[in-house]
This record gives sequence, structure tokens and C-alpha cells, in this order.
Amino acid sequence: MERRRVEDELIREVAPGHPVHGQHPAAVASCTHCDDCLFMIDGNRFAVVHLSWPEQGPDRPPWPDTDVCDNWEAVEAYLSKHDDW
Repeated sequence: MERRRVEDELIREVAPGHPVHGQHPAAVASCTHCDDCLFMIDGNRFAVVHLSWPEQGPDRPPWPDTDVCDNWEAVEAYLSKHDDW
């Protein structure tokens, strides 16, 4: 994972109304088999985002598909359900 590249892509893809719009995402991890990336979005909250890498951006909410986790425990629970991480 190239942190800066996926952080820039997330910012490019989200539009007003998306739960990550206006945040300062920090890439934490990426899935080994898909375009899902885990971002820290505001200190204690995290977002798992399926980047779509569109030629034109940004996408319209609710895209890109995003699951927000309110704390690290929620991230662990989410990741435990997905074998690719």
C-alpha cells in the first residue's frame, strides 16, 4: 500500500454528504485481495472504504462504499469477519 496514494484517492473520491468528506484520512492498512482500505479519520474513529478508482471523481454518496468504526474494538470486530485482511 502506498499510503499517500490511497489517502489522495480517498479525498478525490468523496463528495459532500459522504461520512469521510472533510476529514483528514490517514491510511492504516489495505486488503490483500480487493480495493478496501482502512483509514483513521479523526483520532479514535476509523473508516473501511472500498476505493473505486474512477476516471472521474468524486463519486456521489453513498459511494465509495464505507463502513465507519467508532473505535479500535469495532475495527477488530469488522476485520475478524473478513479473511483478506
